[in-house]
Amino acid sequence: MPTVFISHSANDRKRVEEEILHFLWNRNIDTWYASNAIETASEFKEEITKGLKQCDWFLVVISSKSIKSDWVKAEVDWALNNRSKRIILILLDNCNIFDLDLRLTKYQYIDFRKKSRQSQLKITRIIWKHENDI
Repeated sequence: MPTVFISHSANDRKRVEEEILHFLWNRNIDTWYASNAIETASEFKEEITKGLKQCDWFLVVISSKSIKSDWVKAEVDWALNNRSKRIILILLDNCNIFDLDLRLTKYQYIDFRKKSRQSQLKITRIIWKHENDI
C-alpha cells in the first residue's frame, strides 16, 4: 500500500481532512498526516523528517495560507530534492503556486477550488497508476 505525506497549512486542516484525507483512506492509501502522526511530546522537526523519508508520495495542498508557511516551504523543498517524480499538487484556493517554490512550474496541479469528485479521483489514479508501473 502506498503512503502519502500530506503537506498543508494547519489553517486548511478542516478541508484537508474532509476532502482529501478520508478519501485517500477509503481508497486504501495510507497517509502521513501531522495531526495523526505527531504526538504532543514528540519533536516536531524530527517526526516530520521521519515521515518524509518513510513516504512513497508527497502531496502538497497549496492555498493562500500554505504559501506563507515556512514549514510547507521546507517540506516542498525536501520533496523536490528527494521525491521529484512522486509529487502531487493540490490547488485549494486562488493563489500563485509559484509563490511556494518556482521549481513547481514543471508540475501540473489538481484543482480543488470547486469541490469535485473528479479531483479526488485524479489523486488516486496518479498514485495507483505509478504504483502499478513499478
